[in-house]
Order: sequence, then C-alpha cells, then structure tokens
Amino acid sequence: MIKRTRASISKLIIHKVGNKFNSATNIFSESAITFDEESYELMKPFLLKPFGAVTESYRFNHHANIELNEINSYSDQVFKDESSFIEVSRHIVNHLYEQSNSAQIKTGDVIVALFEDVEYK
Repeated sequence: MIKRTRASISKLIIHKVGNKFNSATNIFSESAITFDEESYELMKPFLLKPFGAVTESYRFNHHANIELNEINSYSDQVFKDESSFIEVSRHIVNHLYEQSNSAQIKTGDVIVALFEDVEYK
C-alpha cells in the first residue's frame, strides 16, 4: 500500500508527445515547473489521487531482464542523479513516441513528476 501523507512534489515537467504516423512531433519544455503555493496545493492531490486506493502494486517488467525495460532504466537514472531529470523526461517522451503504432493515437501532454517521501508498505 502506498502512503502519501508526507509526499511532496520534488520536480515536475510537462512535455507534449506527438504521433509519428500523423507527422506530429514531440514538443519539449526547457525547464521544470516552479509552483506557487496555491498551484502546488492543487497539483499535489491531482497527481497523487490515482495512488490513493491502490490495493495492488505495479512493477516494471521485461521478459529477459528488468534492466532492459527502458522506463525502469530511466527511472533508475533519475533516482541516482536528480540533475538528469529533464534529460531523462525527454527520453521518456521519445520512448512513448516510438512505441506509438497507430495513427489513431492522439498527441497529448506527458507529465513527469518526481515525488519525495512516498512510503510503500
């Protein structure tokens, strides 16, 4: 179970992922978002809400080796070096772009957030 009572947003960035089948390109933000207190208090519960009633956990996987799962590797990079957050967030968007396999998939916002003090019990 995830406890989020002490959780805080350490970093957050928003990019736009395109669709290669529609010639829509990715659009990248240059810097992480700096929140004023009011905006922060709105975003934090919005971003944490999906984890509120989770009774099961989700893990990255790969049929051969977990280290070969790209998103898992990107997450690991950020945890080891938070200064890589913006660069790694761009890699995540590029990965999503490359995984797109249909013209029906629309472009959209990708929010990458780094939380602190999230407890898993």
